[in-house]
Amino acid sequence: MRTHLTRTTALASAAALLLTLAGCSGSGSGSDAGPTAGTGSGTGSGTEPSATAEGPQALCDAVARLDELSTTLGDVDPSNPDEAIANLEEITSTLENTDPPAEVADAVDTVSTSFRELTDGMSEALADPTAEDAMTALNDAMASVSSQEFVDATTELNEYTEANC
Repeated sequence: MRTHLTRTTALASAAALLLTLAGCSGSGSGSDAGPTAGTGSGTGSGTEPSATAEGPQALCDAVARLDELSTTLGDVDPSNPDEAIANLEEITSTLENTDPPAEVADAVDTVSTSFRELTDGMSEALADPTAEDAMTALNDAMASVSSQEFVDATTELNEYTEANC
């Protein structure tokens, strides 16, 4: 029972985080823009970027894909942790495979690094929820995505994508 509760709590925390990011990315005008929203050619079919994309359009495309993936993660059945981890991995890979414009490169790096820590931490914690080091890594990752540095980076990305995507 404890293992199931730990898995459910971890998945719910990750989904809530992504939905919170998606929710704060809107400009209030009915259009979504931000690190997890935008417009692009992604279809939600689970395709991953095959190479590093570059420039403003690449960032806009990545943002659109992140919006689709965060919606998919929000719909994951908490009893299916493998699906949630796969979605988190794709979100993380999308961020890691984008070569953004110089003016937001540091923000993308901050968000990407935090998502890598979260993805890896969740994978470890779900693989063995009784391992103290895995739970410590997950707690550290959750702190990273709750940090002021992360919030500032997502704000910077929201502003950039609202102006450029």
